[in-house]
Amino acid sequence: NYLNQMNNQIIGTRELVTEKINRKDFEMVDLESLFKKQILPPYLINSKKFKINLNCSLKHKINLHKNSFLEAINNIIKNAEIHGFTSPDENNAIYFWISETERHVIIDCANNGIPLPPELTKEKFLSYGGKSIDSPGYGLGGAYIDKVVKAHKGIFDIIKNERYSVFFRISLPKGENN
Repeated sequence: NYLNQMNNQIIGTRELVTEKINRKDFEMVDLESLFKKQILPPYLINSKKFKINLNCSLKHKINLHKNSFLEAINNIIKNAEIHGFTSPDENNAIYFWISETERHVIIDCANNGIPLPPELTKEKFLSYGGKSIDSPGYGLGGAYIDKVVKAHKGIFDIIKNERYSVFFRISLPKGENN
């Protein structure tokens, strides 16, 4: 069952990576509510490996392709679970900070798990098929995140940070035309 479920997820991700994200499917979304009601609950209930912390100071809705965004954020969380937290520990944590500037919504995501390999650049992380040698995946996750961020006309960065071993930033333009 588990192998079939994994295979179906891989097939689904391949389909998502090759599928076009249509502008007509974007909608105005309350990002804080999306995190609290759809993204975090499954992990808060089922995860014994880590906890998730959310800090959101966003006051406005943002124009999103909701399904692709959900998949991208879930991919980031799953990567932390698989690659960052090798065993359960009450100190394992993933952090999300959602804030805004005049023109952008900033989604910072960090964790205190195993650091990214020093040779892993943003380009390698976001490339199709790019993965570490010991990764059980197919290298689709980063490419999918890149596709989602680009569809939203946003920017993805890997931030070097002394406090957190992994730190990603997604910057998305505000408004109807992002």
